[in-house]
Amino acid sequence: HVMRFGTDDWWSALKLGVQETWLVTAKICDLLVDKVKGSADVEFASIVKITSVGADTVRMGAEWFLNLLALLSVNLGLLNLLPIPALDGGRLVFIGIEAISRQAVPKKIEAIVHGVGMLLILGFIVVIMLKEIVDLFQGG
Repeated sequence: HVMRFGTDDWWSALKLGVQETWLVTAKICDLLVDKVKGSADVEFASIVKITSVGADTVRMGAEWFLNLLALLSVNLGLLNLLPIPALDGGRLVFIGIEAISRQAVPKKIEAIVHGVGMLLILGFIVVIMLKEIVDLFQGG
């Protein structure tokens, strides 16, 4: 029995999964770099858009839906590692500072930085959701 991606055994499927994950990871990193440089037309999406795309992939078949879930998982993992306050990457920055300076950053300062970061992230999410909701009602 040959799988749809062209593998005929579990070992090949595992290797293909690792290869595809690496390709997706590299593409996401390239897009992030391009976005920072201002040269990429990267679209941010909230749960509104992701739900719509998810419904479309369900209609296309399980393979498409599972691919979307894998893409979202890799994307979420990478974005979580960005050095942004309130994300794990932001926490890693503080750990790095502590490792270099050999002293802990005061917890109150770290809490404020992460709190402000969380407010900015939540604001960003609200703006994107509102834009997507308006687009839905305008037929876009």
